[in-house]
Amino acid sequence: MFYVKYVFVFAALLSIVFVAGCAKSEPEVDCNRLARIEADECFFNKSISKFDSGQCGNIIDLEMKTKCINNMAFELLDYNICKQHDRKSNEDKCEAEIGRLKSKK
Repeated sequence: MFYVKYVFVFAALLSIVFVAGCAKSEPEVDCNRLARIEADECFFNKSISKFDSGQCGNIIDLEMKTKCINNMAFELLDYNICKQHDRKSNEDKCEAEIGRLKSKK
């Protein structure tokens, strides 16, 4: 009889976890359908949330694009991401910062 309570509680908790895991997620936003400034912000946020530096390439605003690429490169400590910069000077700064961050570890 004592174990029946535990089995019941365990089954109830398991069903709650199962139902919570099946919750529908929000539909993904199509950044291409947004106005330019909103689209840039959308691609920036997608790159960060998905750890996808490829989204940075869709950003038109150069300053935001640079920030996006740098954030991803610094977060992942990946020199290859720096190569997405349009300007060699930005690429060099990006690589130098990654080197500095890696030397701290």
